[in-house]
Amino acid sequence: MPPGENAVPLTSEEIALIKRWIAQGAKYGEHWAYVAPQKPAIPAVKNNQWGRNDIDAFILAEIEKQGLNPNAQATREALIRRLSFDLTGLPPTIE
Repeated sequence: MPPGENAVPLTSEEIALIKRWIAQGAKYGEHWAYVAPQKPAIPAVKNNQWGRNDIDAFILAEIEKQGLNPNAQATREALIRRLSFDLTGLPPTIE
């Protein structure tokens, strides 16, 4: 709220709006910035061999939920090609 010298009183319409909001069961909770983050539980997955870390478990759980299978790991050449396209927009040269 602004300091006292800059405070502007609420209009009667604004006060009525707030009262109506409260009467309708307004939910008030702690601001998200003041809530300590909590580490979520790592989801259970069918293919325990696929992932390398906890983030992969979240991704694999969503893939499995949609009835899909993860792709095989990309080859070194495919990764270099993707990187080249991302950085330059062109395919890599032989060099």
